[in-house]
Amino acid sequence: MESLVGRTLQNGKYFIEEELGHGGFGITYKAIELNNQNEPVVIKTLKKGAAHHLHRDKLRKEFLEEARRLVKCEHSNIVRYRYFFEENNQPFIVMDYIPGATLDEIVLPDKPLSEDVAVEYIKQVAEALKVVHRNDLLHRDVKPQNLILHETTGKVVLIDFGISRKFSQGKTQTHTNLISEGYAPLEQYLPKAKRTTATDVYGLAATLYTLVTARIPIAPTLRDRIPLDHPRDLQPHLSQGVSDAIMAGMAIEARDRPATVNKWLKLLSNPSRTRNLALAGGTPGRSDRRPTRTQDRSNLSLTAKEEDLDSFSSPNRLPNITKSLLFASLFGFGIAYALEMKLLSFGKPPIQETIEPDSSLKNLNSQKSQKKLEAERTTRKLEKEVLQDRQKTQARKEAEENAADREDASIAVETEQILDKNQETAKATAEYQKNLQWEQEKADIVKKQQKILQQKLPQTIYPGRTIRQKENMTRTEGGYRPARGEDGEEED
Repeated sequence: MESLVGRTLQNGKYFIEEELGHGGFGITYKAIELNNQNEPVVIKTLKKGAAHHLHRDKLRKEFLEEARRLVKCEHSNIVRYRYFFEENNQPFIVMDYIPGATLDEIVLPDKPLSEDVAVEYIKQVAEALKVVHRNDLLHRDVKPQNLILHETTGKVVLIDFGISRKFSQGKTQTHTNLISEGYAPLEQYLPKAKRTTATDVYGLAATLYTLVTARIPIAPTLRDRIPLDHPRDLQPHLSQGVSDAIMAGMAIEARDRPATVNKWLKLLSNPSRTRNLALAGGTPGRSDRRPTRTQDRSNLSLTAKEEDLDSFSSPNRLPNITKSLLFASLFGFGIAYALEMKLLSFGKPPIQETIEPDSSLKNLNSQKSQKKLEAERTTRKLEKEVLQDRQKTQARKEAEENAADREDASIAVETEQILDKNQETAKATAEYQKNLQWEQEKADIVKKQQKILQQKLPQTIYPGRTIRQKENMTRTEGGYRPARGEDGEEED
């Protein structure tokens, strides 16, 4: 069908004002409802190419499914479905018109939002996704282009449910081959993969990445070659908790992401304690712990010695012998205490407060490196499988094309041979006709010659006999003589 701009639908109920955009098979228009105070609406339908597509019935069915999905998902942050109708065998969906700009128009190319504003927008989208997931649906296309900031209410509205699908948690299902680079997780690149709500968690985290950095994230299929920059590396003013939550939601493997939107929101609200502890260099409160046993006894010994020395300097000093005995006792007690500590600590590692944080950080880094290597191996494996599938498909396509070319070439050769034979046959037929005509002309000439010859021959061959009488004459050595009849007489 041609552009609908300037036309009316439903017997003049809707007037099409302008085209808003188009996708793979659909096209969206802004219209006004004439019998409702010219209220603006959005009308979506199939494109001209899709209307004549070989699988038009399937596309129409999917188009109707989008309308049904919209009906199920009622929320202030989800575009509202109004009406569905068909005209001239063409399906149409009528939705609310959301005045405002999309978030990608607001942020890109270089206008990142503040952390508080971006997080508030994302929380609104998260509430919309919860409704979607409660209806056993995945949106599968969460990105700034599908989020409109309402210019009046200030709310972010989720639009375009064109590739949303019903899902069964954890079951392997076939994915539609429609993706948004930078916002689609790795599992959407595969023809068949387990569908979980972690798919939309990735899109939500990737959208927040764009809002706070004004950059489109690296696609997961390329992150083994081009590392994804940490948001805080691009915008140092971001809090560590928000930056870590974004990276957790954008984990390449679905099993490494928060399983649900709620779990990811908890990371966003309560920064990961493990990450913060590693960056801080140890467990909080370690510096406030009570002194160790060794420190306690050392302090007690010093205190006792100081008190004894103070008593010696008092006015009521003891005799010198008493001083000697006290010093000897104290000295012996110190040696005994040192030996006891040595025996108690024998075979035990010394307690070193400053080692624990470094050890914890080292272990954490080791675990992260191991996970990173596993993720890279898995990504390479998946990319290898995808590449092999593409190569097989390409090889099969080339083989089919070569077979078709060979068949076409064979048909062309056979056709040429048939044409050659037809030409030879036509040539032989023409030659035969020519020869036949020549023979006919030759026969005609012979007849003419015989006729002329007969006209020029003498009238008498034998005296008194005409040429007609020649047939009744007998040839002799001396010439012709009349033939004799039965009675022996010559015939006249």
